[in-house]
Amino acid sequence: MMSIEVIAVERKQLYAARGANPAEREELRRNVRQRSMELWQQKWSASVKGRWTHRLIPKLDSWINRQHDEVNFYLTQMLSNHGCFRAYLHGFRHENITDYPAGCGAPEDAEHLFFHCARFGQARGELNVRLGGGIEPETIVRFILEKEENWSAVSSFAKVIMTKLREEEQSRKKAREPETIAPRVMQRRLTDFWKH
Repeated sequence: MMSIEVIAVERKQLYAARGANPAEREELRRNVRQRSMELWQQKWSASVKGRWTHRLIPKLDSWINRQHDEVNFYLTQMLSNHGCFRAYLHGFRHENITDYPAGCGAPEDAEHLFFHCARFGQARGELNVRLGGGIEPETIVRFILEKEENWSAVSSFAKVIMTKLREEEQSRKKAREPETIAPRVMQRRLTDFWKH
């Protein structure tokens, strides 16, 4: 999403031209939007945040001007590296470790799961064949922007991975529940007791 700072500059310039004739206003609107996109791209490329997403989508204009589909819940997690990934959850102290315990020791994040993890090797191989090969973080968005079938295939792959991760997270959470829920129940009972 374009930053509020860039949007404010754009709106200020458009407001200043409100008295121009319709043709001039339309030309100005296109020019101002182009400058806004350039400024946004500069900020996007220089930012230290969102580096995973930047690696996938380095050029904002191709993403913004795509011709098909919306980003769904599963693709959002893949593109942002925010979701049921142990490495992400560990940062919020929702997980004790960052990697898959029975795995290779790599952090359980979007890059590892979508592009390297043996757990999803078969599904990744099928996707690779379907897209014509060469799936990497630097190429995946180019593939999904090429045609709607590619978008659907990558979206389905993301759904398989994220659904499995969510199931695993829920199982771990349930296994930890007795130790974390008991103090809350006891606290609530004491609180209820003192109310009466």
